[in-house]
Amino acid sequence: MAFFGVTIETIMEVAKHPQADRLDICRLEGIDFQFIVGINNYKVGDTILYFPVDSLLPVDLMRKMDLIKKDESGNEMFDENGVPNTMLSGKQKNRIRTVKLRKEISQGLVGNLSLIDGLDERTPEAITAFLGVEKYEPESVLIKGAKLVHLPPFLSMYDIEGADRFVEVAQLMMNMNVYITEKLEGMNASFSYVPSDDKFYVNQRNFSIIPDNVEVTHTFWKVAEEQGIFNLLKQIANSPMAHALVGNVTDITLYGEMIGPGIQKNIYGLKKHEVRIFDFKLNGHFVGVDFYLAFAQPMANFIVPELAYDITLEKWLNGQSIKDVSNGKSVLANRSREGIVIKPMLESCHNDIGRLILKQRSPEYLSKED
Repeated sequence: MAFFGVTIETIMEVAKHPQADRLDICRLEGIDFQFIVGINNYKVGDTILYFPVDSLLPVDLMRKMDLIKKDESGNEMFDENGVPNTMLSGKQKNRIRTVKLRKEISQGLVGNLSLIDGLDERTPEAITAFLGVEKYEPESVLIKGAKLVHLPPFLSMYDIEGADRFVEVAQLMMNMNVYITEKLEGMNASFSYVPSDDKFYVNQRNFSIIPDNVEVTHTFWKVAEEQGIFNLLKQIANSPMAHALVGNVTDITLYGEMIGPGIQKNIYGLKKHEVRIFDFKLNGHFVGVDFYLAFAQPMANFIVPELAYDITLEKWLNGQSIKDVSNGKSVLANRSREGIVIKPMLESCHNDIGRLILKQRSPEYLSKED
């Protein structure tokens, strides 16, 4: 699971906002986020709490951070449903989002260390729990006619760390030959096959989908059937390439992004659902890029859009930052893409993040979300 948590950070840079006299733009040491604060609120070297994008803040914490607006009499303002009047996003007005303030990107919020007074253990996990901060997750959709159960034992939830948080890891990849794809906005889906049991699993992020009624086909199962995913998994299980790579095939998983009507905002304007494949696991281990592309070749029209293949990251960036190149148009539609995913051509690991793979969500895309 990708890292999420409230962390203790140090202000590395404070600059005046070019479009606002009463605002500053700050950056942190070691992570590539910038956020906007009131002028002279912070200085270089200050130690603060950093609340990342997609943090959900409880009301008591928002009160301590003075995020709830007040009327002329100094009373906090809530609507008839008890939702506080704040500058934050979401139905409960408690979600931190990437925003643009006077044409400058702001990612996350900062708070005073006094918010964790009395807390002895100051790890991200302990701080996050102490403050009651949770991570926003998109609402589950397309689960009518099915129940969600635990993933099969050979699978775990798929997630990727962000290049903007793990700057040193991104720097390490600069001289590596990499494969870069478009990050799509949809819902994580995976499709597994266990040859010994001749059993298929269809999964939605961190759950497996079990239809309630065999006569009512769940959307994920229906798409897998229509796109030939089940047949492909069986073909791979019996392929000489798979047996040459691992010997006896115990399990196979294709990972993809489900897109289409009713998923997120269907930003690609699709009239029917489809899944775009982006990763492959054999016997519990991810395979290298060339093996992934070879195994997925029968579904070439349903692979996530490729932006670069077998080129050093530094050469592909051509002087730009990873954050800069994450902005751009989607290959699938005339609109901003969600971001990019970078992985080395040869499957690799890193001590800090495990599997060596990074994503970068586009600040331009994030700031334009409704």
